[in-house]
Order: sequence, then C-alpha cells, then structure tokens
Amino acid sequence: MVNLRRISQIIFLGLFLYLLSRATTTISFDVDAPSLESLLPVETFLLFDPLIAISSSLAGRFLEPLALLSIVVIALAVVGGRIFCGWICPWGTLLDGFSVLLKKKRGWPINKNLRHIKYYILAIGIFLSLFGLQVLGWFDPLSLATRTFTIVIYPAFDFLIKGSLVPLTGAGFLGGPARWILGSLENAQVLLFHRPVFVLQGLFLLSLVGILGAELYQRRFWCRNLCPLGALLGICSRYRLLKIAVGEDCINCQRCERICPTAAIENETNRRIHDAECVMCMLCVRDCPQNTLSLSWGLRGERPKLAEVLPARRAFLKGLASSIILIPILKIKAVGKRQFPWLIRPPGAWPENEKLFSEEDILKAEEEFLAKCIRCGECMKVCPTGAIQPALFESGTSGLASPRLIPRLGYCEYNCNLCSQVCPTGAIQKLTVAQKQLRHIGTAYINRSRCIPWTENENCSVCEEVCPVPHKAIVNIPAPVGNIPGVEGTKEVLRPFVLIERCIGCGECEYECPVKGEAAIVVRRLKMVASGVTQRRLRRRRGA
Repeated sequence: MVNLRRISQIIFLGLFLYLLSRATTTISFDVDAPSLESLLPVETFLLFDPLIAISSSLAGRFLEPLALLSIVVIALAVVGGRIFCGWICPWGTLLDGFSVLLKKKRGWPINKNLRHIKYYILAIGIFLSLFGLQVLGWFDPLSLATRTFTIVIYPAFDFLIKGSLVPLTGAGFLGGPARWILGSLENAQVLLFHRPVFVLQGLFLLSLVGILGAELYQRRFWCRNLCPLGALLGICSRYRLLKIAVGEDCINCQRCERICPTAAIENETNRRIHDAECVMCMLCVRDCPQNTLSLSWGLRGERPKLAEVLPARRAFLKGLASSIILIPILKIKAVGKRQFPWLIRPPGAWPENEKLFSEEDILKAEEEFLAKCIRCGECMKVCPTGAIQPALFESGTSGLASPRLIPRLGYCEYNCNLCSQVCPTGAIQKLTVAQKQLRHIGTAYINRSRCIPWTENENCSVCEEVCPVPHKAIVNIPAPVGNIPGVEGTKEVLRPFVLIERCIGCGECEYECPVKGEAAIVVRRLKMVASGVTQRRLRRRRGA
C-alpha cells in the first residue's frame, strides 16, 4: 500500500506538471474546438477542488457548473478521509519529497494546538466569502501549488536548463548531447517558449522557502497545521468508511506515532487514530512490529465526536470574531474610491460594456472580479507575452496576487484568448478571439514630454506600426515645425495621436515604445483616461 501510494503521488504530480508545461503551447484559441483540452483542461486539478468551489460560489454569488466536479473529492473524503492529501495532492507530494531530501523522520515535540489553525483559516475564509471577500485562494493548496510553480519553480527550472545546456551546444563533443537534450525537452513541450518575468517573484519565493523551512520543525507542517482544504476534508472524514484500526494486542511501542507525518496517532492515551488528521499514508500499517494496525470498514465503529474534529467551540467563535475585524481591513482600497489608474485587468474580467460604466459601476465590477478570482496564477502561466502579473495592493489588500496587466513587461496579444479559457472559477469570462478583440481594457495616451516626435522633432512611427487594431487606434498627423537649429525653413514631423474610440488598451504600443524607462505612450484604466475633459481636448485637436 505504501508503494501504491507513492506511485499514485508520482502519477498525479507528473500530471500536474504536464498540465502546467503544456499550458502555453497546445491550447486551441477556438473555445468551441473539440480537443484534448476539452476533456483534460490545464486547470483540471482546480476544478476538482471543493474549497475553491465553496469559496468562489459564496463570494461570487454564482455556482459554476464545473464546480460540481468537486463533489468527487468530497465523496472520496467520506470513503477514505483525507486520502486526497496523502495520495493525490501535488503540494503534499512536494512536501514529502522535500522531507525525504532532508531525511526528516520526526520533528520537535508536537504542539497539538497548532493543528487547530487550519480550522480557523477555513472558518474565517468561508465567513469572509459571505461578504464577497475571496481569501481562501491564498491558502488553498492547489491554488498555492499552481501559483508557486508558475511564478517561482517553473521559470527557475527553465533558466537552469537553458543556462546550463545552451552554452554547451557549441562546446566540442558536448555540443551533440546538449543539442539533443534541448531538442527533446522542446519537442516534449517542457521548456518555455517565452520565460516571463514576474514582479512579485521574490515575495512568492520567500513564502515557498518559509513553507519548506517549516518541514525542519515538523513533517508536513503545512498539511497538519495550516491547510484549509485539509480542514474541510477532515470535517468530512468524521463519517469516513475506510479507516485504520488499532488491534487489542498493541504493545504501545509508539513506533507508529513517531513515523506518522501528520501526528494523527496518540498511543500514550487510548491508542487511537484521529480520522480528521490521518492522510492514509499507510506507514504505520507497514512498520507496526506486531501487525496490530490494519485497514477496516468503519460502518459499525464509534464515530469521533465533533469536538474531537473541530477545535474548542469558544476558540472557533474567536476565529469568526476575528474575521469580522478583517472585513473593513480587506475592504479598504489603496487610494480610496478611484483606485490606481494603471490597474488593468485581463480581457473578460469586466463586463462587455464597461466603456459606458460610471465610476461606481467600475468599482462594482472590480469587486465582483476579486470575489471570484482565487489567485491561482493559471492566467499568468498561459499568457504568451508575460503581460499578466500578480498585483500587490493596487486594488486594496483583498486584491493581493490577483492578475493585472503591465504593458511595459508584455502586451495583450490581439489574437489570443488563453487566459479566458483556463480560469477555473469564471472570474475571467470565456471569450472567443473575435469577442476578445472587441473588449476594451484600457486606453493609451501619449506623454508628450517623453515622446520623440514631440520632444526631439524626429519621426518615430513605432506605436502606429505595432497597433493591432484593423483601423489603427494610433494615427500620425504631419505637423510643420520651425526654428530648428541646423534646419532651414520648416520641417514636417509625424506626431502620434490616440483615437480613444478605437483603442482597446492591449498595450502593444507601450511595450514596443523605444523610449528607455517609462514609455512615452502608456495604457491606463479606461474610465480614468476617457474623462469628459480629455475627450473635449481631443475633439478640439481633431477639429484643428
């Protein structure tokens, strides 16, 4: 059984990595096209996550049909308890593998009160979801694994492979094997075509180091103490059918207690196993010297009391009270009502007619998006240009790690709709390429104090040339310029202007702008730029 569990862990971790690796290479741009992705989408693991289904449904006030797939994991918990944690979860497999590297058999003396923290996190997260605040996405293990692999591990792996093999491709007899390995990895779609640079990579790296470092204190510290999905499955496992039973001939050697990775066994008192903590790793059954421990069906066994599964009622109510304190903190926006003008969301994050919205409607659409978004990073992973980045506090504390576009790092590809296809909660609506091309996510405007034609009186048509809109949202208008040193008479310079009604805010002009540092043409939130004053000024310019 232990070997079967390890094989299962390797298979599901391999599947998880495979889905991540092919996210930017094999997805069809046609939403309705039948393909393997329709049967096994890259967000498969997130679709089966019951914690995501519950929190996003409560916060977004809408139940996605695919969220019903999470019932499979709930049913699995009813049958085998937290078997998902021990046999399937890729984050748990990562922690087990790291513990093997550390050769960590047992941590310091176990503080049993720490394992109540995950129930507090679960209670606080669900309570905040009722108020439209999505925070469980920060702690959900599948969302955490996807985000960490996307932002930290996968780019680092790609950098190490290419950094070590590319220089060897021209190094004599080593060149042939190096080229063969690189070609094989590229054909297998393991390496990235475009390695993105994430602005908060250091922050997520620190969180990964902290979680892995906690393994020095206790094995599976995250799983036993902090994981809210483990807490949810632990509650469901109160009525589990398959469990590990302790025989009457137990000699109380405490060997099983020492090797249990989640501290589910207590031999010192009444030789019982906490069903809410057991992940069915089977190590205790394998290593029991008396063969006392065995699998059994618990149809007739005594059910554990709810107080043994959940923390004390008073402490649990304290957790709910603390969530009430968190509501105003998470609701506070960074710059008040108007927010940051350069906070641009992916296409489909806001409704279609956002251009007609008032400021209050835009803020409402932003809150609805944050309520559904679980910060999993799938949209960041599939973005072919690396434009989608994790946000910090641009939309307040509740918007931490939510996706935003930074055009200077990458632009929204005109013929791409991948981010809308992989969102597991519907925070980014599914759009066809044609629908996506009509979505306005922002508006470009020209900073004349930095633009070359305006400051240096030299022609530069880069922004107009790269504008992907069929009828061009940027036009160059010839303007006579006189009194230029070294130039007799007047000189005609092509100066760019933005046509607001055509611009969709893709940011390709800002990305390609040759001006060093801050671009001379930048994309801002549509409502912040397309104000009445700005529109009147543009009308006067066009009339002139």
